[in-house]
Amino acid sequence: MQMGEGACPLICTEASANAALHAFYQRAANGSCLEFQLMSQAPEPPVTDLVSPYASPNSRKLHEAAERALDHYLLPAAIMATPYTPSTMFIVNPQSDAESLLSNASGSLASATVMLGNFAGVLEGSNRHTLLGIAQVVMLGELAVNKALDLVMPTE
Repeated sequence: MQMGEGACPLICTEASANAALHAFYQRAANGSCLEFQLMSQAPEPPVTDLVSPYASPNSRKLHEAAERALDHYLLPAAIMATPYTPSTMFIVNPQSDAESLLSNASGSLASATVMLGNFAGVLEGSNRHTLLGIAQVVMLGELAVNKALDLVMPTE
């Protein structure tokens, strides 16, 4: 099939012929496409040369710097490898019994839940959602401590 002068070819595979025909009819209705060509295979993509990041010494340095920056932010191995050591500035009285400790922890977590809820009330958007999520985690901790307190000192 020969294409006329000024024609805009529309090339498609057989699998997408219906969509191509629809597009052709829309263009034909506007008078912008006069001919249609159906091909049995999709055209090959253009071949491009791959550019190595090591083409020059400067690009190698840039690539290495980028890798270090990405590793710093995406692989915080140094932070995760360091074990947590609590501060010894404040210590719990070794003479305290389990009921007193759990009761104190329950009260502290209840206070934290109330403070977070009050603060979330003045925020909007994602900051509010974040703070409410933190409040929920604290509340779950409070529930766990209360259950442990019930197990240690049953109310019955």
